[in-house]
Amino acid sequence: MIKALRRYILRLESPFPPEYRFQMWLYPFKQQAVLRDLFHTVFGSGYEPFGISAYKTFPLAFSFSSEIKNPAYQLEGIVDLSSHLKGTIDRKSSINIWAKLIVDPNWPYAPHKDGAILASDNGSVQTNPYMNKRKYPY
Repeated sequence: MIKALRRYILRLESPFPPEYRFQMWLYPFKQQAVLRDLFHTVFGSGYEPFGISAYKTFPLAFSFSSEIKNPAYQLEGIVDLSSHLKGTIDRKSSINIWAKLIVDPNWPYAPHKDGAILASDNGSVQTNPYMNKRKYPY
């Protein structure tokens, strides 16, 4: 995934790789996270595991993933922005975010009830945001 995304970002003429997805969802939580190279699977589902990396910080979360074929992972509230990445760099898009649909704050770091998460040796980090205690003592 890294090579394909690097090519897309660094070469303006390169199209967004069709085998990957770029998603966004509302994230109204204090915890921040960078999750790298997680692979989700549901045992006995017949679907291949899919890989995902995410960046979560208030008010939005973003992720890159392989195509999500298993309906168990096609979550309501996640907006697939992949189709908006076609065309010229100065192209404008109109994107709707559903404020009533809140995705589980642990997504994508929580496994499906009948599944598992496989992780690579690339570390993931979850933390509270830094706050200057002298400036904001409350």
